[in-house]
Amino acid sequence: MQKKILILTFVLVMLCLIPALFYIFKFGSWTLSSNKDEWGTFGDYIGGVLNPVISILTLAVTTYIAVSFNEYQKQQQNEANQRQERLVRPLANILVGDYEEQIQVKIRNAGLGPLTIKEVKIFSPENTRNSFKNLIDIMPAHPENLTWSDFAFKIETKVIAAGAELNLIELTGKTSNNDFEEFKTKVRFALKDIIIEVLYTDIYENEMPKAIELLDIYRRHFNKEKRHLNESKLK
Repeated sequence: MQKKILILTFVLVMLCLIPALFYIFKFGSWTLSSNKDEWGTFGDYIGGVLNPVISILTLAVTTYIAVSFNEYQKQQQNEANQRQERLVRPLANILVGDYEEQIQVKIRNAGLGPLTIKEVKIFSPENTRNSFKNLIDIMPAHPENLTWSDFAFKIETKVIAAGAELNLIELTGKTSNNDFEEFKTKVRFALKDIIIEVLYTDIYENEMPKAIELLDIYRRHFNKEKRHLNESKLK
């Protein structure tokens, strides 16, 4: 800013000196005159030359100040909007529960603002082209005496408030129930190679970094030393 002021001052001084030098070289001498008429003629010449230039410079400077102030206001507004967006930014976490009496997969909004789900992709690494929209769609059929504790359907467009959760699936039961134990194992087998990808936006429709989770935690139940059921039976 100071450099611009110095340049502008230099230009103004030169604009004042150049017409005076032209006048001296053409009509006068380097000695000061005592004739009032000559001073009057010189003043009319300087005024006639510099007044239009000064008017144009004044307009240019006024325009520059107005544009600069407008840009400053826009910058301040953008910074204020960014601060506001950061205050209400959501953060999607895909959480997995694998317990003896509960199987759970859910989306938690760990951010500060509402989370709007735009797209959900549920697929396996071996088949990324074919994806599902709901985790419940790829779950095995449950026994007649068992039901899901909770599940989500038509997940896209759902809104999750800050600090809230959305259960994709939840299964609870007692380990003493043989049907529950067998069904729990089938659910774990169906989940063990699944990848969940969630695309979501904030309250201002800004796209957030997608959340992605591989549910490989369930693979631990199907190693060679500890296999609950034969894979061919589970499919």
